[in-house]
Amino acid sequence: MGPVASAAASAGSAAADRSGALKRRLASAAVGLPVLAAAVLLGWQAAAAAAACAALAAGWEAAGLARIAGVPRVTLAAAPATVVLAGLAFAGLLPSSFGLAALAAAMLAVVALPRRRAGARIRYLAVGAALYFGAMLAFAAPLSALLPDGRLWLAFALLVTFAVDSAAYFTGRSIGRRRLAPSISPGKTWEGTAGGIVAGAAAGAVLPVILVALAAGGEFALRPAAGAALGVVMAAAAVLGDLSESWLKRRAGVKDAGGLIPGHGGFLDRLDSLAPNLAIVYYAASWVSG
Repeated sequence: MGPVASAAASAGSAAADRSGALKRRLASAAVGLPVLAAAVLLGWQAAAAAAACAALAAGWEAAGLARIAGVPRVTLAAAPATVVLAGLAFAGLLPSSFGLAALAAAMLAVVALPRRRAGARIRYLAVGAALYFGAMLAFAAPLSALLPDGRLWLAFALLVTFAVDSAAYFTGRSIGRRRLAPSISPGKTWEGTAGGIVAGAAAGAVLPVILVALAAGGEFALRPAAGAALGVVMAAAAVLGDLSESWLKRRAGVKDAGGLIPGHGGFLDRLDSLAPNLAIVYYAASWVSG
């Protein structure tokens, strides 16, 4: 095969890979979006259930990064989910005694993990990551429970984050040239990051209007200008979260945190940008609502 034919074959293979990845991402979205819509529409209980399940998956993947096997892996998987439950108690949605019991269970789960000298650092990093994701996901239910427009705030957090991630992905794929942090995440580019920030600002400005319209007469305290500013902050948090999770994966020597979501990698790969934004939007909503 000549050089021209070889180059054409390589280009065709790359295009087929991109097409296959896009199809897998769309198929995953077709399954995941209805679940997230239910978490928004059905109130804080549904949001809490979705957050706990996501935290369980995040803990399972974090244990995999640390190469923890057997029953102890289940204990680490359970730890961030119990942190989510503790967050419900501290937000006043469950009795405070339940929150203390949940935190105690999380600590016991961590203590039960196996101890070994080899790979100790990645183990500690994985435990910290699992608890971090549990703590950030714990904001989902309190955010949804805020009155009078908590569900709209939760929808805002999800949709802006998705807009940032999607724009960064497609912009980076199409025109990305300059690497953002090649030693941490070779696939991230400055162009993709800029596309994500622009999308965050645009989505933040437009969504308050759209969400009020969809709420059929409901109220939403966020105004478009403030929404655009919040969208930029969320885009920056998404980038930092993505890079932090990429750094953790490089320390573990893996490309994806898991394979639970076809076309996206694992739950950690999708939660890295959303998790901090749940906390950011919660505090923004609390401040705006007085």
